[in-house]
Amino acid sequence: MPEHNYLNIYGWNCHGWGRERADDKARIVESSNADVFMLCETWKRGDEVISCHDYVYIGHNRSLLNRNAKAGNGGVAISINRRLLSDFEIREVSRNHDGVLMVKLMVKLFTL
Repeated sequence: MPEHNYLNIYGWNCHGWGRERADDKARIVESSNADVFMLCETWKRGDEVISCHDYVYIGHNRSLLNRNAKAGNGGVAISINRRLLSDFEIREVSRNHDGVLMVKLMVKLFTL
């Protein structure tokens, strides 16, 4: 379980996660020590991902891009702190709609 009896869930409109500031932005996520960090407007394209130490990245980049976009447009991501994976399981990831990402975390049950 987390170090506390609740989840710290953060959200951030990062206005693009380009190569030139990616390290700075990753440090913001990592230093937050959030349990779950949601990102919007990542502006990633295709298979591009975001890398943050100690976080599992689940992203959904827009498939339909604005023809005037210099980078991608839209894009959402959920980064889950790896420390949660001992007590939670990522059960479902839905990317059924462009610009929408849904993730279900289930508590792992055990018996004595």
